[in-house]
Amino acid sequence: MKNTECNLPESVIKLDIVSGSALWRAQYSLPEAYHEIVANQIKIWLDEDVIVRSASHTRFNHPLLVVKNKDADGKYSMDKPRVVCDL
Repeated sequence: MKNTECNLPESVIKLDIVSGSALWRAQYSLPEAYHEIVANQIKIWLDEDVIVRSASHTRFNHPLLVVKNKDADGKYSMDKPRVVCDL
């Protein structure tokens, strides 16, 4: 997973899910200007097996956000926005 922030092999994300519960939240509105950025990031994640395609109409969804990134001066900028998942 070369494009992720944490590349420690021992790191694990574990989501405790109550059996029978649904974890679904509608996708937030994203400005049209970010659609290509999000599509490119999704393609990278799919190619690197970070995410997998799910069945249609699944009960699980985690919205994507586009957030500001820090520039070389430590100031937040939208020059190179970052796509993240709202868990």
